[in-house]
Formats: sequence, C-alpha cells, structure tokens
Amino acid sequence: MKTLKLAIKAGYIVLIENVQETINVALEPLLSKQIVKKGKFFEIFIDNENIDFNPDFNLYMTSTLPRPH
Repeated sequence: MKTLKLAIKAGYIVLIENVQETINVALEPLLSKQIVKKGKFFEIFIDNENIDFNPDFNLYMTSTLPRPH
C-alpha cells in the first residue's frame, strides 16, 4: 500500500499482476475514480488517508482468469 500511495502522489504507472476474483477493498476508491478537486489540486481518500493525486498516475491490472469481471 505504501508503494501505491507514493506512485499516486508522483504520477507513476502501476501494474498489478495476477488479479483474482476478489480485489483489496482499499483499491475501491481508485477503481471507482473517487477523486476530489481541492482548489487546483486533486485528492483521493485511500486507506483512511487523503492523498494528493497526480493526474499522470495510471493503474493497470492483469489476470489469468478467462473472463474477469
């Protein structure tokens, strides 16, 4: 989680491999794009903490499941 938070702040690309049927609940704000604009900056609430959100951040997820939902 610490690495993910740093990537969100810095605007890095994150790849999560081998995602299964269930996903960590802490990723829900990212997946549903619950980003809030405060002034000219963006924030997202993850893991009981407001984090500065860099618009350059990208999240990619891969799975070996035949038909993931």
